[in-house]
Amino acid sequence: MEKELDKHLEETMTTHGVLGTMCADQHGMCLGAKGSVSGDSAGMVTRLSELAGQLESSSEEDPIICIESDASTLMIKKHDDITMAIHKAKVPT
Repeated sequence: MEKELDKHLEETMTTHGVLGTMCADQHGMCLGAKGSVSGDSAGMVTRLSELAGQLESSSEEDPIICIESDASTLMIKKHDDITMAIHKAKVPT
């Protein structure tokens, strides 16, 4: 599974505008990180996803969290027991 996850992270990094990516398990342990997203942030990213899910606990789907700055966006999404974060550069308009 580790090789599959690493391959998935590498593929994500090849997407236009992606600066970094990270996956964490349900306990906040980093399973893999590439680019600008540090594995040290795995616990915080997992916790943000849990808290966002509590905002609308009646929903069957986990929310997508977007944290925006002037230069980039961090997107966080939980799926089953895995939380993924993708850091993307903003496209100039």
